[in-house]
Amino acid sequence: MAAKPKLTTEEWAKVRNTWESDPREGYAWLVESMALPVSAPGVRKVSLRDKWKKSEKPSKPTKTPKETSKLKTKKQGFQGFAEKPCQGFGNHRYRNHQ
Repeated sequence: MAAKPKLTTEEWAKVRNTWESDPREGYAWLVESMALPVSAPGVRKVSLRDKWKKSEKPSKPTKTPKETSKLKTKKQGFQGFAEKPCQGFGNHRYRNHQ
C-alpha cells in the first residue's frame, strides 16, 4: 500500500510554479523557503516525474546597428598588414610604419 501523500495536488502545483519561475537551481532552497514537509530529493523525484522546466531566462538585449557602427569607429585597432615586409629583425614580418 502506498503512503499517504504529504502534499496535495494544489500544493504541488504551487511548489512547481515557485520552482519554475525562480532562476535558482536545485531544490534545497525551495524546501527551506516554503517549509515543505518533504525532502529536497523527494521534490527532485516529483520534478523529474512531472517534467518540470525552468522558465526561459531573458536574453541579453542586442545592440542596434547604429550602436555597433559607433563602436567600430571609436576603436582604433588592427588596420591590416603593410604592403612591404618590415626590414627589421624578429617575428614582425609586416608592420604598419607611419
